[in-house]
Amino acid sequence: MNLRALSFRVKVAVACTVSLLAVVFITFALGSYYINMLQKGNVEAAISLAQEQARQLSRDILKLMSGQSDGSVGNPMIRDRIAPMTEVILRVNKSVVWAGVFDAGGNRVISQIKGSEQTIRSQPPGAAPYTAQVPAGGKDNVEVTVATESANLKEITEPIVLDGQQMGEIRLKVTQTPAFQRIETTSHNITRALVLQCALLLGFLILVFWILWRLFSRQLILQQRNAALDRMAYVGTLASGLAHEIRNPLSAMNINLEVVREELADNSREARLRASDLSQRLQNEVLRLNSTLSSFLDFALPNKEGATTFSLRGLAAELIGYHSEQLRHAGVACDLLSPPDSATTIDGDRRLLHQALRNILLNAIQMLDGAVKKQIRVVIQPMKHNWISLTISDTGPGMPLENQKKVFDVFFSMRKGGSGFGLAITRKIIEEHNGRIRAENNMDQRGACFIIELPRWSDTKL
Repeated sequence: MNLRALSFRVKVAVACTVSLLAVVFITFALGSYYINMLQKGNVEAAISLAQEQARQLSRDILKLMSGQSDGSVGNPMIRDRIAPMTEVILRVNKSVVWAGVFDAGGNRVISQIKGSEQTIRSQPPGAAPYTAQVPAGGKDNVEVTVATESANLKEITEPIVLDGQQMGEIRLKVTQTPAFQRIETTSHNITRALVLQCALLLGFLILVFWILWRLFSRQLILQQRNAALDRMAYVGTLASGLAHEIRNPLSAMNINLEVVREELADNSREARLRASDLSQRLQNEVLRLNSTLSSFLDFALPNKEGATTFSLRGLAAELIGYHSEQLRHAGVACDLLSPPDSATTIDGDRRLLHQALRNILLNAIQMLDGAVKKQIRVVIQPMKHNWISLTISDTGPGMPLENQKKVFDVFFSMRKGGSGFGLAITRKIIEEHNGRIRAENNMDQRGACFIIELPRWSDTKL
């Protein structure tokens, strides 16, 4: 399928489909990134607070140790006073789920879990496991195994240093807040739902895109077939019109040749004069046929020499000067209204545009035959967006509304004996220069006008 042959609406539909896909996935990616950033920010804030609490606890422990003779972390009096401090950390910082204090040998002195009211002290190897009273008031003791390791935990360590000697270490384990954990769980569920929805949407859009692509492909094929049929029908119309233009003169020439042969069989002077007159008519008819064929070739295969830069005012003035004698003999006054040459400079094939304007000018001269007021006016005006207009108006009888569009058709002529090629060739030349032409009746006076609009430069777009 040729993408360049797609219509503007088809290209817009394809672009909108692709853009919708891009927007969906960009939105999904940005949402996931935003949730991830929120999670990281929450964890970083909790870690910063835990680090500050660990440093403060280290300073408090050092103060306790300085007032004791046995200034070690394992001293029972110091240990009993440290326990409430770690409990305060667990209560204040909702992100800290475990707090521990270790002595210089690495033995656990304090170990507390969030929600626990007891202090778990270090036990020698082989000792009995820790026991805790059931909160509901149960009568029996149960063994409690403390599990603080988790993939979502972040451990904070802070040494306890006195006079350059490490006396122990504080360890805190941080996780996200319960509220954020709920948000994260919800976001994960939403993410999974979005992934599923995006997958379904992607599949649906691919299916719709494939169906539209098939429809557009078939439409393009049908358009190409219709264009080929239109071209064949147009060629058929041209061929039938050309055959009509040639058949009638050939029939008359055949009859005249029969008469010439009969006259030549008679040796009288009168017969030879009649034969000579018929021969002249035959030659004129052959010249007319040759002119018709030349016009047809100019319409079907215009010989474009190439674009040059020239003044449209200069071209119109040259055309009027070239036909000044014909205008004078026809009694037609021709006026040219135009800005200077510098304001009417355009790019185009000068020879073809000269031919196009000449066809309109000659058509106007012929339509003024028999008119009371015989005047032709050529007006050139610059337009917006680097376009320029040229209007050729006359004071003739004008044209019916139904003929204003057909006047540019091949073999259509409002003048008796006209071939209908002149204005058709003119329209084709104007369209090959990316311009427009239309025929109207004058608004302020009787007569018709032909309005030509051309881009001043070959790359100008309106």
